[in-house]
Amino acid sequence: MKGKFEGEDGGVLGTLANRNLRNAASWRITSEICRRYPQDTFILDAVPIVGVDYDCLRVARLDGAGWIEFNRNSTGSAHRLVADLEEDVWPAFLMEWISVADRRNFVRRVSEWFGLPRVAQLPPTTRRTLAYRALAGFLQAHAMDRHRWSVDGAALVDDMDQPHRRHELIKRFKDVRIERPKGGGPMNTVTEPAFSVWFICRNESPLVYVTAEAQATNRKGVEVDLFDTYSRTKRIDDVIAQLASLMPR
Repeated sequence: MKGKFEGEDGGVLGTLANRNLRNAASWRITSEICRRYPQDTFILDAVPIVGVDYDCLRVARLDGAGWIEFNRNSTGSAHRLVADLEEDVWPAFLMEWISVADRRNFVRRVSEWFGLPRVAQLPPTTRRTLAYRALAGFLQAHAMDRHRWSVDGAALVDDMDQPHRRHELIKRFKDVRIERPKGGGPMNTVTEPAFSVWFICRNESPLVYVTAEAQATNRKGVEVDLFDTYSRTKRIDDVIAQLASLMPR
């Protein structure tokens, strides 16, 4: 039987053995940062290339200055790579995020570590930041589920030569039309389009995708506008419930 802080691969965690919990924690902190800086940041999923063990979620700066990577393996560390700031690693980051009492102050600390200014109040919700929050909330609600839940990103690019897992995810929705966002969307730091589609997967099988415009669609083609729901109720819980309603019974 694994000890409380023993990872799936036998590593010592300050480690988080629950993979669902690691996914939920990384999405929660990234969505909170983007919620506070909607004009400055966006989320990138470092989807691993086939055969490469690499599982990180990034918050990237729209000005191209760099990013923070949140490592979703059992170490749960964070890695900062930002221009004009010393490269730095925050060990056992996800463990600290989960255990901290004052989440607002912790987000402020991370934002300052990222080189972002302090904000006096939350800016208005955008479609993109609502999509991030809905995905984070869904993962958090299923963190203790017996199934393995994940969210994988996809950039709608023409180059399909590299065997990225996200290409296989798009193919699984071959009967559902996935449109390229108008204007191409933000660019990441290696000049590729930022992820515009996010797939919610259960046990590696994609069930629903959510666009950066907060439109959610399941494999039957049923579509809902998450932003419309939020505009009516102003409750993120209602948005998460609507997202959950798209899942197969």
